[in-house]
Amino acid sequence: MSVQVKICGLTRPEDVRCVADCGAEFAGFILYEKSKRYVEPSRLRDLTRLLPESVTKVGVVVNASLAFVREALELGGLDIIQFCGDEPDAVVEGVHRAWRAVGLAEPEDVARALTVPGEAVLVDSIGNGSHGGTGRQCDWQLASVLAGQRPTVLAGGLNPDNVAEAVRVVCPFAVDVASGVETAPGIKDHDKIRAFIHNARNA
Repeated sequence: MSVQVKICGLTRPEDVRCVADCGAEFAGFILYEKSKRYVEPSRLRDLTRLLPESVTKVGVVVNASLAFVREALELGGLDIIQFCGDEPDAVVEGVHRAWRAVGLAEPEDVARALTVPGEAVLVDSIGNGSHGGTGRQCDWQLASVLAGQRPTVLAGGLNPDNVAEAVRVVCPFAVDVASGVETAPGIKDHDKIRAFIHNARNA
């Protein structure tokens, strides 16, 4: 089975429609106010309703309360919550479907990533005060070790030019991109989205 694709940081209806038309499996919406791609919860439903049921809607949060998460799931039409902060395991476990973002700098980080709750882990460039979304590549070799042991979403510095190599090296179940298919934060380049999906699937 070919790798699945998540296009993240969606803020505009035309970009959401493009993601649906191009056949991405996951669409990501950032509910973190400090992000350049922040979507207000009041706007979220207007965007997610543009997607067919075949596209899984992912809400990205950073240190959000469980009450906020549950409200976003219900009112925003989301399917999965992606936790990218320092949330306690109990908060992650309180959501039916959850991904946990992890950073991999040392082999010991792989062992820790195997124990965190969630149906999948998302590997990104996390650390030094960052919660991901930096456009920097993570350690693909460590990500490959992790992907061989549990469902792993590869993020961090991916773009149409390097995603095929990333898929070959890491063998993740999904790849995640935001800045790599943009002309500016939150403004997607539709040609880059198409190229990213094509190159990922044909790796």
